[in-house]
Amino acid sequence: MKTPFPLAAILIALVLSRAEAKDPVSEVLNANYGEVIFVRQESNGSLNVLEASITCDGWERIVLTGGSAASLFLRDGDHEFQAYSGMPYEPNSEPTACSSAGLRISVRKGKRVYIEVIPQSADEKLKFHWELKPKKG
Repeated sequence: MKTPFPLAAILIALVLSRAEAKDPVSEVLNANYGEVIFVRQESNGSLNVLEASITCDGWERIVLTGGSAASLFLRDGDHEFQAYSGMPYEPNSEPTACSSAGLRISVRKGKRVYIEVIPQSADEKLKFHWELKPKKG
């Protein structure tokens, strides 16, 4: 069943409204770090429960399921992100069996970067994999 307003859009609105709040912790984070926000749309299918682990510079940081969003506050500089998961419908597959290409993003103090986490079906060249796609925010 499709919802009239996607859950990810609501999550983005919550993140944006949180950043506008005048709380001292947010002000310090926004002044000293850049924010990278990962958004995974709900696919309205069984892939929603498949967890995608997102790494930053080779370290696991967050896990997303369909219809969720999460953010990281990072220092200025270039950071590389990659998404991993096991094979869909194969519960005993390696947790890193499916991955995305690495995505290098330049993070700047006080700025936000949005990245979409998109499941990609297998085709004749590639098995199931992930795509990390920068999004205008």
